[in-house]
Amino acid sequence: AVCTGLTVGFNSTGFNLSAGKAANITVTVTVPQAFDPGLYTGTINASEEVSDTAQLAITIPTNQSYSVTPLSINLTKTRNTQGNVVEMNVTNLGNIDLVFNVTSSNTSVFNANASLLAVAKSSTRSVLVNFSAPSLPGKYAVNISVTNSSLSVPQTNMSVVLTVPNFVVDILSPKESSPAINVSAN
Repeated sequence: AVCTGLTVGFNSTGFNLSAGKAANITVTVTVPQAFDPGLYTGTINASEEVSDTAQLAITIPTNQSYSVTPLSINLTKTRNTQGNVVEMNVTNLGNIDLVFNVTSSNTSVFNANASLLAVAKSSTRSVLVNFSAPSLPGKYAVNISVTNSSLSVPQTNMSVVLTVPNFVVDILSPKESSPAINVSAN
């Protein structure tokens, strides 16, 4: 492929050379984020009265980096309650599309609303993490794992700790069988 989309700069321009002399010119190539991997070629042309060319070949490696946020959550919920905990964001920092498996180490307490997550290069996708507090009080530590075994960092875990306190509320009055009627402020 031709070097279009890349920025090419030189440390020196508009210089004079005597016959038979040489000059070192540093060529700097800037690659935009998420630029497609591959081999890119181009030609550098130096000219005035006489011209010369040099071939430029640039290899852009595959970038498979990603991040997961947040990495940890601590929460306290009452027994036998359910709901949403947090949106877990998976950001593809690389230059190729990535696909991840999303799993929970204890699906009876925490689960994600998606088990497969496709994240386009240079973008972010979210997974909603839900909880289901057990009836027994205690501390429940679970990992929500984002996994792709072909990557250099194959797995990132979000640690979630749910505390279910030993706390019971028993409402004596009013009750459904004997509701309070015509109640006003003060």
